[in-house]
Amino acid sequence: MIEGVCLTVHEPAMSHMAPLAWALNQTSGPILECGAGMYSTPLLHALCWPSRPLVTLETHPQWYAAVAGFANEYHTIRKIEAWRDEPFDGMWSVVFIDSRPRKSRVALIERLRDRADVIVLHDYGATKDRSKRGCVGPEIKSVRSFPNSAIYTAIKNNHTALMSDRFDVSGVNA
Repeated sequence: MIEGVCLTVHEPAMSHMAPLAWALNQTSGPILECGAGMYSTPLLHALCWPSRPLVTLETHPQWYAAVAGFANEYHTIRKIEAWRDEPFDGMWSVVFIDSRPRKSRVALIERLRDRADVIVLHDYGATKDRSKRGCVGPEIKSVRSFPNSAIYTAIKNNHTALMSDRFDVSGVNA
């Protein structure tokens, strides 16, 4: 249970919503979304309204097109070619990682670790089809390397990891 967040999760694709809302509630600075989503982008857009800076980056043309309409004065949405080419300037209160390809997630965690108060990683450690989820082992190792981490499980076998070097995330628990 996450205090202050009342949210019913109906499907695995929504398992990150409560920990993401919790992280935003605990912080006040800009938000970075690495990989747009049917649930995460509208949620972040609403929680950042009317003035908290939000940047959504997406590599997939169809996902970019699906969320481009959310762009406004506080919400920047950019189509990028590759995660490795993005400079990631600045500091972020919360970084949400739901990037494709999935193998990009470990590199994003490492690149953004010193630039974020809290990192929220969607579909952490998912193992149903390891051939499609090529970063399962390194992803788990990356999460465990943080002094503060918590694993939130909304639905069996669908986990969201919260990680921080500077912030106590122990308020989130299964």
